[in-house]
Amino acid sequence: LGPGSFTGLRIGVSVANALSYGLNIPIVGAVGVEWLENCLSEPGSKTPLAPQYGAEPHITQQKK
Repeated sequence: LGPGSFTGLRIGVSVANALSYGLNIPIVGAVGVEWLENCLSEPGSKTPLAPQYGAEPHITQQKK
């Protein structure tokens, strides 16, 4: 379980770093649950976005 393969994660972080550098936008580190708790507990803070699905996700079995 997790965000995906390690290679995919490294590529995603590299793209985020490149966009941050190119657009002059700072990147901040976040630790999952701690970050969410801090965002929700601080008044006036920006709340994180969470995806909303209209139905249960469609998950199939792996091909053998």
